[in-house]
Amino acid sequence: AAGWSATKPASYTFASAGAKTLYGWAKDGAGNVSVPLSAATTITLPDTTAPVVTGFAIPAGSASLTVAITTFTATDATGVTGYLVTEGSAVPSASAAGWSATKPASYTFASAGAKTLYAWAKDAAGNVSAPLDATTMVTLADTTAPVITGFAIPASSTSLTVTISSLTATDATGVTGYLVTESAATPSASAAGWSGTAPTSYTFASAGAKTLYAWAKDAAGNIGGAISTVTITLADATAPVVTGFAVPASSTSLTVAITTFTATDATSVTGYLVTESSSTPSASASGWRSTAPASYTFSAAGTKTLYAWVKDAAGNIGGAISSVVVTLAGNTAPVVTKFDIPSDSKSFTVRIKKFAATDDVRVTGYLVTETATPPRVKDHLWRSTPPESYTLKDRSSAGVRTLYAWAKDEAGAISVCVPRTVKVTARPDRDGERDDDDDDDEEDDD
Repeated sequence: AAGWSATKPASYTFASAGAKTLYGWAKDGAGNVSVPLSAATTITLPDTTAPVVTGFAIPAGSASLTVAITTFTATDATGVTGYLVTEGSAVPSASAAGWSATKPASYTFASAGAKTLYAWAKDAAGNVSAPLDATTMVTLADTTAPVITGFAIPASSTSLTVTISSLTATDATGVTGYLVTESAATPSASAAGWSGTAPTSYTFASAGAKTLYAWAKDAAGNIGGAISTVTITLADATAPVVTGFAVPASSTSLTVAITTFTATDATSVTGYLVTESSSTPSASASGWRSTAPASYTFSAAGTKTLYAWVKDAAGNIGGAISSVVVTLAGNTAPVVTKFDIPSDSKSFTVRIKKFAATDDVRVTGYLVTETATPPRVKDHLWRSTPPESYTLKDRSSAGVRTLYAWAKDEAGAISVCVPRTVKVTARPDRDGERDDDDDDDEEDDD
């Protein structure tokens, strides 16, 4: 027979795996063939072939979060040992949670909407198939009305148009419309006036005690509402009248007395203001006072015009006009004659040893800055007496700093600055901590 070998074979190759028996034979030169001896073995080959999902189907649409799996079939060379359905396309591991020895009959989603499911199969060797996917649209019946979480209008109004300061609502699927009415009757979802955004105001037809009803609807036509009230008192439209406003015809001081300032109003005058501008100020402008001012200070001499204004609680404004000629003696700016500071300072507060100035009329203000840019006449930092110290604005690091001394007079003239430098060796100021524990004894850092 074919296959006899003059030497003993070292191996034998089977055609397939499984329980196998081999028979050993020997022959001699005369052609005599031995009785055989036999030996058995079981061949188990490693499985590297993944199962194949051959069918997977779910309904195209569902009115429930739980969707039936109508088809789920898979094959494998050795046998399918697990089935899994996911919403993600990432390949699951063979040890992942959720594998089932039997095909699942359904899958439950967490929410409605367009959904995709992926079907997987695995075998005993842990090989995981490629997925088959199927899509469905989950549309749940919406029977829950939106909830208005906030609705607010002012308790009172002086205008027929009332601001809606808050109108917010929530819904399980989404708010699709807002409506505000004066009727307590729930409107239909198709009624006129619905808006995709919350209204910010509502206009009544007349004044009085009013009630507004806020409504919200969703795509299913469910409607929820809330209520709020307002009392409308129409505003006073008549401006106050300035009945008297007078200042002296001339003045030798920048500060001019207001000898007369009177006004009347249908309700009451709530504010007084004096300006040098003929533009009517707003009711919220700065400078309004509850009582008539007794004087006004100009920034410079010359022929001046003052405008007197009054307002009422409704913000109506009335005005009047008066003129004055301000003539100041002298027109020469002050001169800073002395400005001495230490050459070194262990503190960010630098002592001012001397600060003196002269003027042909009168020095009315002293100022120290860290910039050579001339200050404004009405800067609030001017002092009527020479300062004894100056605290540097930047206290984050030491170094050489320059201080500038200024003086002004009653006419509003400002001197040329006098600069002085100081070497600051103070520790940086952190978190507002004082650094004056290293101050020189000669420096007085208040």
